[in-house]
Amino acid sequence: MLKEIAEELSLILVTNKIIKLDNRKYYTYGIELILNDTVTFLIIGIIAISTNMLLDSVVYLLVFCILRAYAGGYHCKTYVQCLITSLTIYSFMLLLDTYIANDLKLIISFILMAISCPVIFIFAPISNENSPVTEAQEKKYKLFSRILVIAIIVVFTLSISLANCRFSFEISWAMFAVFILMLASKILLIERGQNHEKEHS
Repeated sequence: MLKEIAEELSLILVTNKIIKLDNRKYYTYGIELILNDTVTFLIIGIIAISTNMLLDSVVYLLVFCILRAYAGGYHCKTYVQCLITSLTIYSFMLLLDTYIANDLKLIISFILMAISCPVIFIFAPISNENSPVTEAQEKKYKLFSRILVIAIIVVFTLSISLANCRFSFEISWAMFAVFILMLASKILLIERGQNHEKEHS
């Protein structure tokens, strides 16, 4: 569905001589990504407003999207899978944030941060076949990832000490989500490496 819409939009751009025909595939891919993100954010926005969790959701998305851009990790093969994965991770955050007592949420937040921060700091970025990075990009992304991890830890600490723990769970869940996607990508890379060795042994 999104691919077809992106194809039509890129064709309009070519017809109106806004882009060259040779570059159409790149613009089609870019439009697909924008459409996918727009649909995802719209659905999350609707859920956030209907559950009165708009500001909490904005904090979660900001931390997740900014860190994810540099830390890398698993990318779904289709836009439907990406949408389902994004909504599942977000929905779990909402459910836990709504139904778990504040004292327990704070403990969980510390645990999630303790698990996620060291791994992201040391191993980011994690490349994958859907979103490969060059050696130069890897060095830049590693630096940015480490700066972001430190900045997020500071914000997390401030949210506990100055904001009465407001947003601390959302911040920790966003970090944990990035950690999970990095871990999934690493596991898949190891499995592919083992399968490649078996094929050539």
